[in-house]
Amino acid sequence: MAARLSALERVRIEALRSEGVRCEDIAERLGQHPSTVWRELGRGRGAEGVYRAEAAQAAAR
Repeated sequence: MAARLSALERVRIEALRSEGVRCEDIAERLGQHPSTVWRELGRGRGAEGVYRAEAAQAAAR
């Protein structure tokens, strides 16, 4: 089964990406597999093409 991210993890992903942190490094910091973070970044992009934790969390519900 695929990993499920918490709302807090999504907020951390958004913050780290805004700082320019690489996907692999975010995954390591969260203790997640890089592919989990990569997929999350792909799904959570808003209309402007930037990852948004709030939108990603709403979509996950």
